[in-house]
Amino acid sequence: MHSSSKAARDAHARAARIEAGLAAIGARLASPKTRIKTHVAVEQAATTALASAGATRWVGFTITETTQVDHRQENRGRPGAQTRYRRTEKTVFTITATIHADKVSYDAVTDGAFPLITNDTVMSGADVLAAYRYQPNLERRNHLLKGPQQVAPVYLQTAHRIEALLLCHFLAMLAEALIEREIRTTMSIQGLARIPLYPELRNCPAPSAPRILETFIDIARHQLINDDGQIVQTFQPQLTDPQQQVLDLLYIQPASTPQPTPAEMGAISTVRSAEHQYHRGMEPLAAARELLISLPGFSTTVAEVFLAEMGGDMSMFPAAAHLASWAGTAPGCNKSAGRVKSTKTRPGNRHLKGALGIAAMAASRSKGAYFSAKYRRIASRRGPMKALVAVEHSMLIAARNMLTNGDFYRDPALTTSSPANPPRPRHARSTSSSHSATRSSCSPSPTPRNHTRRYRPPTATTAGHRSLLSPAWSPSFS
Repeated sequence: MHSSSKAARDAHARAARIEAGLAAIGARLASPKTRIKTHVAVEQAATTALASAGATRWVGFTITETTQVDHRQENRGRPGAQTRYRRTEKTVFTITATIHADKVSYDAVTDGAFPLITNDTVMSGADVLAAYRYQPNLERRNHLLKGPQQVAPVYLQTAHRIEALLLCHFLAMLAEALIEREIRTTMSIQGLARIPLYPELRNCPAPSAPRILETFIDIARHQLINDDGQIVQTFQPQLTDPQQQVLDLLYIQPASTPQPTPAEMGAISTVRSAEHQYHRGMEPLAAARELLISLPGFSTTVAEVFLAEMGGDMSMFPAAAHLASWAGTAPGCNKSAGRVKSTKTRPGNRHLKGALGIAAMAASRSKGAYFSAKYRRIASRRGPMKALVAVEHSMLIAARNMLTNGDFYRDPALTTSSPANPPRPRHARSTSSSHSATRSSCSPSPTPRNHTRRYRPPTATTAGHRSLLSPAWSPSFS
C-alpha cells in the first residue's frame, strides 16, 4: 500500500535524522577540552552519536589526524636571549561528515509504502485490502461512542457490570447504524440526493443518526391521566415537514404508535402515585429546602436527600459535634496508652454521606468561596480525600446552623480580603505591655533602666492551675 501523507512524513523524518546525526558528530568533538585522544576513541564516539540519532545508514564520516606543534618556555619570567623553550606536540582529530546520496535516493523510493498484515490465513489479498478500506467506518463508530454517547471512564467492581455497560453502548451503536442505513437506502431508492436536516433547512447529503435524533429533540407526546391511572386523552405532537419526511423515509407512521399495555399503565400509575406522595411529604419542608439550596454545592436533590434523612428539626442533636459524629463526618478517636491508632470516620448514614460528598465536590470546584479555599488548603497537606471529608463536615455544621437559626447562607470568603489565604489572627498583647505596642515609631525610646524586665511564665507555684484556665489571666513582669 502507498500513502502520500505517509510519504511526506517519511521524507521529513529521514531529513530530521540526518540533520540530527550531523549535529551530533560536530558537537562531540567541537569542544577544545574534549578528552578523546585516540583514533579508536574518536571513531567509537562518532559511531555512537550517529546510532543515537538514528542516522547511521545515511551519514558517514572521515577522521583526519594532524599534529599541532607548540613551543613554551621552560621557566617563568620575562623571556630573553637565554630563555629555553620546550617543544610540545598535540594530536588533533577532525571529523568530516558525508551524506550517502545513493542510500537516501534508494530509501526515498519506498517512502509512503507499508504492508498490510493480518492473522487471518483464509482471507485473500483483495479481502484484506477491502477490510482495510472499511476501517474509516469503524473509526467513525468509535467517534460516535466517544462523542454523542459521551463514554467516560467508569470504575466498576465486577466483570458482569462491565459487560452490561458495553452491551448498552453496543446496542446504541447498532440502533444508530440501522437508522443511518435505512434512511440512506430509502433515499437511494427514491432518488433523493439530500434532505433538509441542517439548521436553516440546509440540505444534508448523508444523514447521520445523531443529527436525525436531534431533529426530534423537542417532540413530546402528552397524555391526560385521571386519578385512577387511566388515559383520558392523548395529545399527538405537530410535526414539521422535515420531521415528517424523515419518518416517511424510515417507514414510521406517527398514528401507528403503540399504546401502553395494562401492565405498563399499572407501573406508570405506581410511579406517579409515589411521586405524588413524595411531593406531598416535602411540602412542610419547602422553607427548609430553600434555605439549604443557598448553600454552595447543594442542589435541590441534595437538599431533599438531606431533609429526608435528617428532617428539618435539629433540636434532636444537642450540639453540632453530635450531628457530625452521627453523620460520619467527624474524625475518629482511637487512642491507647497515648498512641493514636486510627482517625478514620465512622460509617454513618450512607445516603446522607453520599449526598454530602456530591455537594462537597461541587463546592470545592467553585471560585472565590470559603469551601473551595478550605479544600485547597487541606488538600495540599493531607490529600484530596481528607479535604473532601473536611468540607463535608463544614457543610453539615453550616446546614445545621441555618436550619436552627432560619438564616440563608452567607459566605465568609466574601467578607475577607484573601479567600484562598485568610490572614492569621495575631496573639493578643498583655495589658501591661500595651503602651509599648501603641508607641509611635518616631518617638525617642525611653532611657534604659538598670534592671531588666523579663517575662516570667506562670508555674504551678506562682499562678496555680486555676489561673492557667482562667480567661482573665495575663502574664506578669518583675
